[in-house]
Amino acid sequence: MNINLIKNTLFLILLCPVLVSGVNVTFNVDMSQEDVGGEGPTLWMGFFYPDPGFIMTDDDEDGVWTYTVNNLDTGIYTYKYRNGHWTEWDTGNGWEDMSGQDCAVGPYSDREVVVGTDDMVVNGCFGFCIDGFCGGDDDGGWVLVWSDEFNGPEIDESKWGYDIGTGDWGWGNGEAQYYTSNSNNSFIENGHLVIQALL
Repeated sequence: MNINLIKNTLFLILLCPVLVSGVNVTFNVDMSQEDVGGEGPTLWMGFFYPDPGFIMTDDDEDGVWTYTVNNLDTGIYTYKYRNGHWTEWDTGNGWEDMSGQDCAVGPYSDREVVVGTDDMVVNGCFGFCIDGFCGGDDDGGWVLVWSDEFNGPEIDESKWGYDIGTGDWGWGNGEAQYYTSNSNNSFIENGHLVIQALL
């Protein structure tokens, strides 16, 4: 048997995983707060400019749209979601507006993802800097700690207390007004808690 053939074969076998070892990044965007229409959103990444965006899918119809970008190299990538299918970067509308939000980067207020060496999933809410989905309790992960529907005739004192004072000894931050436990000062009206100044 030819020893060079064996060496070359082993070299290629060991090299192949390096050639195809890019990272798979799955992007999920919650569109439940948007009017999506029949097309659905697209994922746009600056790295692929000027190519059109990737068409996302929602196979289980839960309002979360998905696309997986395969074989990305490690690095930092900018991306943005767009409501609707467009073929050009500079035509049409539907771009999410991230301007002024903490997660917005660069002149186009894009999002940013840091790709490491392991496959990853990026969850987001269309138009918001939320590292996850838009809300709701679908996964059972939320626990209600406190609520008041203000559906009774009076303030529920098991949920609310009065911090009253006369403005002296640190009460009211030196303000002329102060809070009381007077029912004319705070009360329930049409399902709302009302706190009003007394004259």
